[in-house]
Amino acid sequence: MSAAGIASLIKAALVVQRGVVPPQPGLERPSEALAGTRFNVARTAESWEDPRRRAAVSSFGFGGTNVHLVLEQTPVAAGPRQPRGLRPFVLSAGTPDLLAQYGRQLADLVQEQAPDLADLAYTLSTRAALPHQRTVHAEDHDSLVALLRGHRAAAPEAPPPLATPLTGTLLTIPVSPVTRTTHWGVRLEPDR
Repeated sequence: MSAAGIASLIKAALVVQRGVVPPQPGLERPSEALAGTRFNVARTAESWEDPRRRAAVSSFGFGGTNVHLVLEQTPVAAGPRQPRGLRPFVLSAGTPDLLAQYGRQLADLVQEQAPDLADLAYTLSTRAALPHQRTVHAEDHDSLVALLRGHRAAAPEAPPPLATPLTGTLLTIPVSPVTRTTHWGVRLEPDR
């Protein structure tokens, strides 16, 4: 079956993410070769309580393509990577109208998804600069949303310098200009 490899990969990824091992369908009696080993074939859904879950998937194609993947659970973040405080959020677009639209749409996403602000500031700082730019300085989600929507006065022209340079994880956020409803984790290309 041509989709067996990708189906197994999806199943393994869900098992690692959710921590539940599904039962093996059609299993009546496990092989006696597994008796006395640490390998177990699930007959019912089982909770996987190991703090570091790993799964392997092997796929052997008819044409000779062989793949073996090892998946591991993402480590839990220890906490914020940067101290809290005022951060710059840089937006840019091709026209003033698109810049305003981008700010409103970004405010909606911040309000709905509440991303890590250090990661968001870092991601926005890595974007290519377009002709019209706007920078807002905020320290929490509520103030960022208010500033992006223009409901509050902007922060002072010269905010205090950051204690540390911006670092973080790149987030997938919509590129400017965005003209459709989006969600975090969906990569969109600009309309041309």
